[in-house]
Amino acid sequence: MDLRMSRCIILRCTDSLSWSKSIILEERFSSSPMTTGTSKQLDAILASYPDPDYRRRAALILSHLEVAPGIKILDVGCGMGKYESILTRLYTHLEVVGVDIDMRRLQQAKGVTSRSQEVQFIQADATCLPFRGSCFDRVIASEILEHLESDLKALFEIARLLSDGCAILSVPNASFPMSWDPINYILQRVAKTHIPSRLKLVGGIWAGHRRLYTEQQLRSRISIARLRVLKVWRTTRVCLPFVSFLTQFAAVAIERIGAIELVSWRQSGIRRKDRLVRLLRSPIDFVDKLNSDQEPGEISVTLIAKADLMPSNCQPLRSQVVSRPEGDSRYS
Repeated sequence: MDLRMSRCIILRCTDSLSWSKSIILEERFSSSPMTTGTSKQLDAILASYPDPDYRRRAALILSHLEVAPGIKILDVGCGMGKYESILTRLYTHLEVVGVDIDMRRLQQAKGVTSRSQEVQFIQADATCLPFRGSCFDRVIASEILEHLESDLKALFEIARLLSDGCAILSVPNASFPMSWDPINYILQRVAKTHIPSRLKLVGGIWAGHRRLYTEQQLRSRISIARLRVLKVWRTTRVCLPFVSFLTQFAAVAIERIGAIELVSWRQSGIRRKDRLVRLLRSPIDFVDKLNSDQEPGEISVTLIAKADLMPSNCQPLRSQVVSRPEGDSRYS
């Protein structure tokens, strides 16, 4: 069994109701570490996706999800079922539930995993999920919180549904690299504004988003929902200029033609398209090799947090001031 060492901060309440922080070195055992074979299979599946940050993000999420036979996994904001498709390829004897508010995307997701009897898709609001408490062993909430009017309500729902396992969340980083989205980078620093999020094709990192997050803001929101942050990763610091626009165009094109995964082109025998995709991706991938799974400093495209339920005797500091996430004018 793989031994993982991680440093975590635990908030302890003393008998006099004063709060103190103590930093401990915690030994954490993965309940089901990803084997070398599974890791290689995951890399092969993710190689078919055009977005380099998504590939790194998905690899981190799935490799730290601690998947074990018989567990029940909830994917909040599942979209077109990417994680469901990957999980059912990598593992057996899982129960996976994907929820999304968009019925059109759910129909597409059902097409991706139609052969699997272990996946359910349910239309539901992330802030009011139709499940009893403590019924899921793992929760994925990837690229969903930034879309919601009240991200805190969704986090409370995640905490309510989580049993004794972990939740992994990812959000766009407010300190994104200039090369990822030069236009919004300049607009934010010069004019304190950004491209309207409703313009999804040209919105860049703000496409469809109500807010971006700093690490401090993400940790704060998670702790308010009575979840304990175990680790935070930053992904993708180096990339070609405007790569976010290129991948956004690719994502929209894939969605409109109904090809949920580029790998389906290869499976259907359309080799010309596959060669074209590899040709277009080659410069992106060349630069992407300069990145690592844990980027130093604050700059990155994405923040990923792993959390579990906060012990009953631990609660956020009462004096903790929660800053408003960037761009969120209706912080609630």
